[in-house]
Amino acid sequence: MPKTPGKTPSPTLTPIGKKRQSISKKQYTPLKENNSNSDDFENLEKIIKDKEQLIDELKRAEIFKKKNNLKELEKLTALWKAGCMSALNDLLALQPYGITDMATLLMSLNVEPNLITLSEDGDLV
Repeated sequence: MPKTPGKTPSPTLTPIGKKRQSISKKQYTPLKENNSNSDDFENLEKIIKDKEQLIDELKRAEIFKKKNNLKELEKLTALWKAGCMSALNDLLALQPYGITDMATLLMSLNVEPNLITLSEDGDLV
């Protein structure tokens, strides 16, 4: 390298026994994307994003399943429902006048009809 006044040459690292190769502008051609490649790339990105969302949903479901034992949940729901029905029957028995059937009591308490099942004669099921 010729020395220029005021500048020190920068060292170049060359492996021992190999010549340093430089890339000329003629040898280097950047990849050019055409429309089909960019469309393929976008489709692949969308597929990857969808798969990642599916993986996240499956992980959440697995965590929920581990955290919440479904049999225990069913058992507790049945216990809660039995206690609720018992309390409603006691409340109906305590009514001095006016409310004489369960359907009327549930309407006065603003309980949605689809939450409680009544038999044909109006009793809780």
